Amino acid sequence: MSPVRFVVRAELRGKKEIFALATAAMGFATAVLALVLSLADSFEESFSSSARELLGGDVAIRLTQREFSDEETQWMRENSVGYSLMRAARMLATAGENQPVIARLKSVDDAYPLFGEFKVEGGGDMQSIIQSEAVGGAYPAIVSRNLMEQLNITVGANFAAGGMPLYAAAVVEAEPDPDPTLLLNALLILVHEKHLLAAQVVQPGMLVSRYARVKLPPQTTSEQWREMLEEKYPEGGWRVRGKEDALPRLQHIIEDMRAFLALASLAAMLIAGVGIGGAMNAFLSARLRAIAVVKMLGGGAQLIRRIYLCLAAVIVGAGAIAGIIAGQAALLYFAPQLSNFLPLTITAIWSWGSLGMALLLAFLISAIFILPPIMHYARANPLALFGGGARADDLPGLSMRERFIIGAFALLTIVVLPLEGEDKVIVVGVAATAALLFALSRLAAAAAGKLATKTPPPLSWGLLAVSRNKRQAATSAISMGVGLAALAAIVNVEANFNAVVNSALRQEVPGLYMIGILPNQVEPLRESITKEDADATMRSVPIVRGRITHLAGKSVAGYDPPDDVDWILRGDRGMTWSEDGSFIGESSQLVAGTVWADDMEGKIQMSFDAEAAAAFGLQLGDSVRVNILGRPMTAYITSFRKIEWQRFNINFVMILSQKPFANVPHGFFAAAYIKEDAARRMQRIIGAQFPNVTPVVSGEVFDTAQVMLGRIAALLRAITLLLLAGAVPVVVATLAESHHRRLRDSVAMRLVGAPGKSITAAALTEMSCTALVCILPAVLFGMAAGWFVISTIFELPWVPRLADAAILITLATLFFLLLGGISILRIVRAPPFPMLRND
Repeated sequence: MSPVRFVVRAELRGKKEIFALATAAMGFATAVLALVLSLADSFEESFSSSARELLGGDVAIRLTQREFSDEETQWMRENSVGYSLMRAARMLATAGENQPVIARLKSVDDAYPLFGEFKVEGGGDMQSIIQSEAVGGAYPAIVSRNLMEQLNITVGANFAAGGMPLYAAAVVEAEPDPDPTLLLNALLILVHEKHLLAAQVVQPGMLVSRYARVKLPPQTTSEQWREMLEEKYPEGGWRVRGKEDALPRLQHIIEDMRAFLALASLAAMLIAGVGIGGAMNAFLSARLRAIAVVKMLGGGAQLIRRIYLCLAAVIVGAGAIAGIIAGQAALLYFAPQLSNFLPLTITAIWSWGSLGMALLLAFLISAIFILPPIMHYARANPLALFGGGARADDLPGLSMRERFIIGAFALLTIVVLPLEGEDKVIVVGVAATAALLFALSRLAAAAAGKLATKTPPPLSWGLLAVSRNKRQAATSAISMGVGLAALAAIVNVEANFNAVVNSALRQEVPGLYMIGILPNQVEPLRESITKEDADATMRSVPIVRGRITHLAGKSVAGYDPPDDVDWILRGDRGMTWSEDGSFIGESSQLVAGTVWADDMEGKIQMSFDAEAAAAFGLQLGDSVRVNILGRPMTAYITSFRKIEWQRFNINFVMILSQKPFANVPHGFFAAAYIKEDAARRMQRIIGAQFPNVTPVVSGEVFDTAQVMLGRIAALLRAITLLLLAGAVPVVVATLAESHHRRLRDSVAMRLVGAPGKSITAAALTEMSCTALVCILPAVLFGMAAGWFVISTIFELPWVPRLADAAILITLATLFFLLLGGISILRIVRAPPFPMLRND
């Protein structure tokens, strides 16, 4: 047996229990990371195998506000194995006196679905149901269960959508091609194309999307077919998706969730690494004499490093492997659970690459914190140790070479992280936050030492103990600080957002928005609103939708804009026109240029959003080419506007100086400044008198936004609490490390005649001060993060939530005291003679 193996086995029979809690924390973090990575791989694999069913074809095409021409459908017929045409629009669904709801009215042809199966509850053929004849003037529809619940209707009951009389013929069980934008809670109404046309619901100017699903020949890829289509119809205004982009919103959500959960698990690994590093430091401090013996017998620093690196590898490996096994066991549970909420079945798979990545990261992150104490103690001078006066603090510091090695491990960890570039920056930010909290806690501990000279006992004793043991406070700050900072930020953002919505936005923004208004309905609608509420006012503007194809003469395919403005180049954007330019001053602030320039006669001028223009690199005079209803239109930017989107007024990224085409069909978009209760009554009136108009009550939007934010915040709080749960073993291990020192202080106080109450008070003071030293900076940092999110991202006024911060600090302090209470009881009850004899 080699000397290294012999010593490692001997050391593992020693004080290995000091690593137990920190190793458990590493196992927890590894389990979460392995679960997240394997779940993401399982989703990708399941999504890939079901992509055609989710898309509804090999290729999906979307047009807005116009029909496919006969020539276009003929081309699709000639260049495909089969195709299916559909229409879809957001319509107001009504049923008697019940509150109306906005649903997705979808009409399909005989060929639908090309792939997958549309299932009906209780069985039955979908096509047979929707093609059956009207009953009492009402057409058959298959509806989603949640629509029936919100309209309070049952199978067979009559209702209407967009003015189309319908009855609920059956209930949807599974839709093969779910709406890519309304994912999980879409209210669906499925009808046949012939009934939609017979009811004459669709009229020019309405915001109705036309879809095609195409089945390709065996040797043709979706990319090849897309290129053929764009070559044939370069100005078609298509939005084409392939199988790889079947559900973009869901794919984006899953990727964001994977990145966030991976970040949380990596933060937990960071905390566990701090704990393992602290445990190794305490272990080596207790093994100074053993290290001295090895060196006196001829073993050098290299042998010491090999011994304890092997010991650390065994301990970290045991925790990480146990975590991986636990993570895969959790995967078997979560995969079918998630399948109940997603439009596809997730099959759990063992992804060896992801499991290997989790194991590698566990070792790399642990190494960053384990290497410093091992290198530090490996430089010990055995002669000084046997002199009896040496302490761990007297050992030589790390050399530049050793610091470089540790830095190389940190850099390697960042490089191999299973995250994109921006998310890696966030990881660096989390590490920087932990380092900042570490520094702040040490400064606070030093300040506690200075404060001790000005306070009476036993408070001064506790403050001095905190000052002498800065490492305990710093380790606890890193362990609990990251989670507490995140929790403080989440609570702060949610509270501020809800306060602003309830106190300001609900009173200031329009109470009702109306979409899909036909030109001849504007004035009658205005009269109906003022009749319902005499103080109400309505603002309306014409609207057309078009897709930006070129900016400054360059195709938008060559742009890679920031995430906060890339939505402008995706899909169709709404735009309006204002010949006198008055709309611009009413809705936004002009920051550059002129409305409208006199020297641009014969050309369409455009006012563009200033923030988006800066992101795209646009200048005054640049051209913007937009495809509207399959026809190209070029306009020239003559002004930039600053838009305050958070005020929820009618606004557009692009405003034109004139109507783009003489006979372009268009509708109107309107906003009514009306009280919320009157807006809800008006919604029913619009459903009865203007069925093609889709009214949206802003209060319902805010309710939905608050519910969504609440759910997101609840999820984030749960993840943060899991992060804090992972920090508990590290904090307990940190307190256990300093138990011997506190016990010795307690015995010394007894020898000088201090009563038990004073000893208990000193211990409680130390624990309380340590808690505040690690908790207070974290909560303040979290509040600062909340201010940044509210002020910069939401661009809303921020109010410090001091009461919430105080509650969080109090609860965290009490929890810390609870963790340290057992140690205090052991110290107070411990007899002094064994301690004196052993020391």
